[in-house]
Amino acid sequence: MLSLLIAVILLLFSLYLFSSFVKPAFVEVRGLREEAAGSSGYLEAQQEARTAIDKLYNDFKNAANIEGLLAASLPSGADVPGAVNQTQALARLAGLDVRSVMVTVRATEDGTTKTTFTKKVGSMEISLKAAGGYESAKRFLSLLESNITIMDVTSLKVATGALGGAAVYDFVINTYYQE
Repeated sequence: MLSLLIAVILLLFSLYLFSSFVKPAFVEVRGLREEAAGSSGYLEAQQEARTAIDKLYNDFKNAANIEGLLAASLPSGADVPGAVNQTQALARLAGLDVRSVMVTVRATEDGTTKTTFTKKVGSMEISLKAAGGYESAKRFLSLLESNITIMDVTSLKVATGALGGAAVYDFVINTYYQE
């Protein structure tokens, strides 16, 4: 009977020790693990932000010639064949069937400031008639928007095709050049 009583006392003493020392240590370890997981997520977010900033910096640094980029967006001289070719290529890439193209070259305008970067700027109006679906026309507008050469769509007319065929789009696009 005495050995059974000692066993129960030892069991109660071990439960007391567990609840007093071991269980709080487990709670503390769980809290530290949660804190480490939160810090790890924060660290990953900071590393992703740093990587994005480094990429932006390298892109800007590697853009070796800003004047070359400006020359690509505002080409020198009225390059009518180049502008027509570029517009037709974008339309075909978007999936439109080009029916006709007409170009009107406008007179140049003087720059308003007297810096060395300002030159006379002229414009060309390109009237493009093309047939295709809505998604193709939408893609064409997206390609014009992201094109390096500055192009503005000033007018867009849509007509239904004969016998329910593809829609016919009349685009009026302005593009610019410098002299």
